[in-house]
Amino acid sequence: MRLILILFLMMSSFASLSGDTRAVFQEPVNPTQLLMDNERIYVADFPFIYIYSKTDFSLRAKLGGEGEGPQQFQFHPGSLVNKTAAFNINIRSGQLVVSSQGKVSFYSLDGTYEQEVKTNHRHDHRFSLIGDKYAGLTSRRGGDNLFYIRLHLYNSALKPEKSIFQFKRFSQPPKGDLHVIYDQGVIYDIHGRQLFVTAIGREGSVIDVFDLTGNKSHSVTYNYETPPVTEQDRLRYLDFYRAGPLKYVWDRFKKQVRFPSHFPGLRDFRIHDEKIYVLTFKKSGKGSQVVVFDLKGHFLRKVNIPLKEKDIDLYPYCIFQGHCFQLMENLEEEYWELLSWPIQ
Repeated sequence: MRLILILFLMMSSFASLSGDTRAVFQEPVNPTQLLMDNERIYVADFPFIYIYSKTDFSLRAKLGGEGEGPQQFQFHPGSLVNKTAAFNINIRSGQLVVSSQGKVSFYSLDGTYEQEVKTNHRHDHRFSLIGDKYAGLTSRRGGDNLFYIRLHLYNSALKPEKSIFQFKRFSQPPKGDLHVIYDQGVIYDIHGRQLFVTAIGREGSVIDVFDLTGNKSHSVTYNYETPPVTEQDRLRYLDFYRAGPLKYVWDRFKKQVRFPSHFPGLRDFRIHDEKIYVLTFKKSGKGSQVVVFDLKGHFLRKVNIPLKEKDIDLYPYCIFQGHCFQLMENLEEEYWELLSWPIQ
């Protein structure tokens, strides 16, 4: 499948492009994550990562492959919906950090392999570097025999040191109800020496902020709008699960599916340029509502961004230098487009 980048802006790093200029990338098939730095575009498409130049959009590096060897990645089976929890890339301390099942791999920003750190905790996932430690997620039963999603701090050898955040899953397999909107998991991001974390469906959609030792410094609170779940929404989610994650066990689980009366306040959040961008489920004719805060949690403004959806999820997007970028599939032409909107 071809990936075509369509850029609708003029900015310093894209100064040579006009509004309708296209750059054709032929490698990615089903990308799940998009990142940028000042010089490069990173596209994660398991089991590969593609690095492209921002100057001429040429392919500079193709990383990965499926397997257990060095410079290979495996897909964590614990998440059927949130694929970026299973195979995740981020940029930390001037390195490209890749989290896959059982290990964290390090590359230079131009794609040169450096090292990997393995863990015996193979069901822990979405590791990210914070200082000289790691953060990561796991889902296990607690003392009450219920499943919890936990955010841990790990030492430099990927051994768990401290659990700093936990959230009881709305869905409790195998016999509990399946809350297909609320049970999308824990979201976290790292900025400098601070860790920001929340969970979809958490009361108030509160974001907690922790330091390197796992001590909470403050929380980000806001009275988000929670739009009602319509019959059209229910059908969309049911169609997705029936054809996707629950395809082969649908008859067994379909009676356990439950919907809330309203969507939660928070859908996702990203941190960039010393700001927190909280994506909500609230929509208008101008797109999805994004609430912007400073790092202390002070409200700055609301903006609307016309982000595109695939099934129940968003196409991969990122925020960089005052713009929101998103990959979107063109089904008729069988390529992908990179759209961009300024965040006013």
